[in-house]
Amino acid sequence: MSTNRDPSGRPRVIDLVPTKDARLFAIGRLDLHSEGLILVTNDGELANRLTHPRYGVRKTYRVVVAGRPERDVLAKLLEGVHLAEGVARAERVDVKSFHKESTVLEMVLREGKNREIRRILARLGHKVERLTRIAVGPVRLGIYRPAPCVASPRGSRRVAA
Repeated sequence: MSTNRDPSGRPRVIDLVPTKDARLFAIGRLDLHSEGLILVTNDGELANRLTHPRYGVRKTYRVVVAGRPERDVLAKLLEGVHLAEGVARAERVDVKSFHKESTVLEMVLREGKNREIRRILARLGHKVERLTRIAVGPVRLGIYRPAPCVASPRGSRRVAA
């Protein structure tokens, strides 16, 4: 979980960092069905500048969607889609590749509403099959294999490091 507190006691990203007595902040939330770059810092001001919408830091995602979005769908992603809390839009959308029944997009957002990418694409008729954050501002995820699982310090569950 990419939260600082989880009442359910699930493993958290910050539990994976070996530290004593330091307050840590996970920069960027990912839902349980997403993966990718999460930064961890002990600098609260840095965390605020990278996450608060007023600073407009770009977050870049690789999104695998079902089907092949037409030009009008890509245009609507840029224009904005109405969600319950307001209009959500991508700053940039690039089609990276096509596969049998899916399309790989690269999307850049400036905000981070809850499950925003999944919700706007669902509104436009495309289910997200895989979602990976590949950059926060200038920090980009390299080519890494998933880390092996490690025991959680909060219990017997296992989490990826």
